[in-house]
Amino acid sequence: MLKKLIKVALIGNTNAGKSTFLNSMVGQTVSIINKKINTTQNLIMGIMNINKTQIIFYDTPGSNLLNTRTISQKKFRIDIWTAIEEADCILYIIDVLKYNYKTVYSDLKKINEVKKSIIVVFNKIDLIDNKLILPLIKSLNNLNLVDEFFNISAKYKKGLNKLSVFLIS
Repeated sequence: MLKKLIKVALIGNTNAGKSTFLNSMVGQTVSIINKKINTTQNLIMGIMNINKTQIIFYDTPGSNLLNTRTISQKKFRIDIWTAIEEADCILYIIDVLKYNYKTVYSDLKKINEVKKSIIVVFNKIDLIDNKLILPLIKSLNNLNLVDEFFNISAKYKKGLNKLSVFLIS
């Protein structure tokens, strides 16, 4: 049986749960989790093995820095785009409680320029009624920028197995 390597960039606004997601997926703390914004200031890698597949996750600074122009934040932008360029697919992680259509649309449109598979992951679903997520999925699906949607709670490890099975398929 062939071995497979998949590289996945974790993109999303500050405090969307990217680091919590990474730690939950790899089963140990490799990225700092903090309520303070921009805790992740460098590209962090975590590796997960499933059967004969290895997934490398790239945890990035918040996507609010995708278009930054300030010199002090230029490194953040470079790290984000490095992860996007290296990745086979992009997981765009959204804190479902802080969903902002304009921001998400702008980010997805910009990320789509690299022509890679984009998977939107609504995180923190343990804090909201699932019925409220369906209209968000529908509005984003109409943009034709997203390949797949998943609802998870990285903190409580809900929905992660389904997502990991999708990634290796």
